[in-house]
Amino acid sequence: MGGSVPLLCVPDGEFDTETDIARSNATGVWDTCVSGGMRGIGLELPWRRPRDGWPPGHLLTFGCCGMAASNADDDADDDVEIVAVSGFVSGAADGVRVTTPGVDRIIVPSRTGAFVAVGLGRGFDFMTVTATNAGMPLSPGRSFPSPT
Repeated sequence: MGGSVPLLCVPDGEFDTETDIARSNATGVWDTCVSGGMRGIGLELPWRRPRDGWPPGHLLTFGCCGMAASNADDDADDDVEIVAVSGFVSGAADGVRVTTPGVDRIIVPSRTGAFVAVGLGRGFDFMTVTATNAGMPLSPGRSFPSPT
């Protein structure tokens, strides 16, 4: 399983983003299983992630999507869900801590600061994402409840 986050911006600051959960098929091609996105206005262009973060902190999320894990894996429990959260970290961040029930890991964002965190959870005990530098939090994490 994996995730992607295309971001489209137009000159007037309007943007459209999509968060995808995908899996590799037998031929190695990634097939989208589910996606969700958002549209907005007011993005300053040219877009640059600030070194000191945004008003809510060092993490800017652009959306999430989810699905029952049993749709991707026949052996998965019926009440387990897969969720993907996408966004950007500030210029000061070098990682994103992803905390899900029983799992705590740090993923490395792209050079642009973009990230997609994919994890498993149940009900409202799902995922917290936190921007980090050298493993230390830069601002409070953002929690995401079940996407259903």
